[in-house]
Amino acid sequence: MDFLFEYRDPLFGLVLFFGLIFVIAFLSYWWALFRIRSEDSRLERFFQRFEPVKDKDIDSLLQDHQATLLLLADALSDRGEYEKAIAIYLKLKEGADLRQKLQILQKLGDLYAKAGFMARAIESYEEILRYVPRRPKILRKLLLIFEKMGDWERIEEIVQILEELEAFEQERKYFAIKRAVAVENIQKIKTLKKEFPRIALEYLFARRVDLAWELLEDEDVPRVLDILWRLPKDQIRYHTPILQEIYTAKGYINMASSSDIFEIDLLLHYPKGDLDFEYLCVECKNIFPFPFHRCAKCASIKEPIVERIIIKKRGVDEESLSI
Repeated sequence: MDFLFEYRDPLFGLVLFFGLIFVIAFLSYWWALFRIRSEDSRLERFFQRFEPVKDKDIDSLLQDHQATLLLLADALSDRGEYEKAIAIYLKLKEGADLRQKLQILQKLGDLYAKAGFMARAIESYEEILRYVPRRPKILRKLLLIFEKMGDWERIEEIVQILEELEAFEQERKYFAIKRAVAVENIQKIKTLKKEFPRIALEYLFARRVDLAWELLEDEDVPRVLDILWRLPKDQIRYHTPILQEIYTAKGYINMASSSDIFEIDLLLHYPKGDLDFEYLCVECKNIFPFPFHRCAKCASIKEPIVERIIIKKRGVDEESLSI
């Protein structure tokens, strides 16, 4: 301790501080490396327990082991331990017959996509298609990946194939308007607005507000009420009764006293409240706190139902709303 007190030079303190950081980082690195190697070693020993043994019932034994390992990999995948699950799938793939290989490749593709490794997911799905070309289920999985990546050329190729295999007209229109939005093809967006009003109006209210108001119809209002509600005051219009009700409830104008929409009518009488929104998939009935074009759960392209929720307006300290 006397030695340390003798060296009160700030430079010595900095050298000592950074030296300690280096030692800690060095030890942490080697500890992590040891953990990884130890994990690999345990996994390898685990696999060795399932190595073939000479036995008259070897085929059934191997099948039982493969089924067990598949269940284990599925469980690891559900728990988010993707690296271990992938290691098991890759190990099983080595000695699998064609049927089993196709099953494992699909699981690998699904897992890679779930973990965000899109390039590897594509490789797994395309390997399946080399064995079984024009398989609709796999082609649809590739479509979802290419949609996330915005690869419209690959999407068009797959859409053409799927149209030959099954009914695909509505999804073709969906990809057409998504591409139109991506390249800002206003004429195409206007053409497809009737089919997908929310996608079209969401884009137009963000980029072409005047055109959005021109194309908005009363029947569209429930589909885009969240967008209308969140518009800045200088962008609103109130040329129809329903819009007058919405923006009176919002507090921007004073032109309505009641509404057929329950939540809007409530806010007309209780101005301390506000609206929040949730989004219901019409296919799988899952509810999400964020808007979507394709359901994250079931991949449906049907437009979500916009659920309205009464909340207390921010900055208001009065008691919660009640009837």
